[in-house]
Amino acid sequence: MSKKTLRRALITSVVSLVLCFAMLLGATYAWFTDTASTGVNTIASGNLKMVLEYYDGTKWEKVDSSTKLFGDALFEPGAVQIAYVHVKNAGDLAFKYKLNVVFGNEIPGVNVAGESFNLSDYLETAVVDMGTDFAPYSNRAAAVAAATAEGVAATSFEGNLAKKATSNAIALIVYMPETVDNVANHNGTDIPSLELGVSAVATQDTVEEDAFDNQYDASATFPEEETTAVPHPTVTEISAGTLNNVNGEQGNSKDFDIGLRFVANEDDSAEFGNYICEFMLTFNQAVEGAKVDLYGEYAASGMEGIVGQSANGYNFEPGVGMPVLATAGLGPVTYDDVINLVKDFRCYLHVTDPADGLTTTLQLVMTNPDTNEVIEIHTFTYTYGD
Repeated sequence: MSKKTLRRALITSVVSLVLCFAMLLGATYAWFTDTASTGVNTIASGNLKMVLEYYDGTKWEKVDSSTKLFGDALFEPGAVQIAYVHVKNAGDLAFKYKLNVVFGNEIPGVNVAGESFNLSDYLETAVVDMGTDFAPYSNRAAAVAAATAEGVAATSFEGNLAKKATSNAIALIVYMPETVDNVANHNGTDIPSLELGVSAVATQDTVEEDAFDNQYDASATFPEEETTAVPHPTVTEISAGTLNNVNGEQGNSKDFDIGLRFVANEDDSAEFGNYICEFMLTFNQAVEGAKVDLYGEYAASGMEGIVGQSANGYNFEPGVGMPVLATAGLGPVTYDDVINLVKDFRCYLHVTDPADGLTTTLQLVMTNPDTNEVIEIHTFTYTYGD
């Protein structure tokens, strides 16, 4: 090939390359292609929803805050109350649940022997899984037999439910054993009471799985249950009598009409130690303070005695309570003061020439200093002329 021919071929090639670049700039080329796409994953939070239902004798009804499962029961030896419930999983997550029989807002009573007592000390409870074939107990003996069977839980029951599932029927049994005697027979005036209910709580269970396993909620705990605690001092009513050596004076004797003895419970100190203790005195009629005498008797380490003081200058209005300790200049007295210093305190009352039909109420109360919530511990009511 001559040099002239080679030069012409090279020039032609360069021109061809330039034209190719020009075409790339001014045109769109298609290539072999392919695509891959995933399905749309909808991400949502799970719904944990528990519904508690009770059997009303014919059908299952939803429990709400107004439902009284046990009614307003009066307990005596041999009496049995039963509530039948089941738990429904109305959400889309499996859960574990817990049922508890709960006593709350208990008010002590006084028995026929004049001794203070708590009704809860003489009641027995049981939570019984009734299996898949539910039928109410046919008689009292069958219910008590189920409640006392080996392995039956006294107050609490735990279970697991898959989503949209319903538990077996569960019997909540509360009864007073036939062996209870007059120790729980109140005196007709100081009536013990308590609120009897059921708490139901649920939390996540190890069923659903994430990218690793189903153990991400293995440490899930039940939410705290709200319960109402009350102190349990020993309170005893005292009938009319005579006090000797009042104010430390030999031969200084004073009559009294009624009294309350207050012995604190050391076990209450941790929760109620800072509560303020007070005796509230109320009359149903107007009374001149000069006619009212108040006495306090205490027994403590290294000191004991009886102090007396007239309510002179304080006029009682009908239905308006007078704080005895505060009016006497002795308050505020905390529950720990009673536990650690006073030990055993008694408050007495005497009214001179009371009118027939005059009713006096001497009440022991305790007040939470943080919330001002008042807990009524014991009430002694006395009518003159009866």
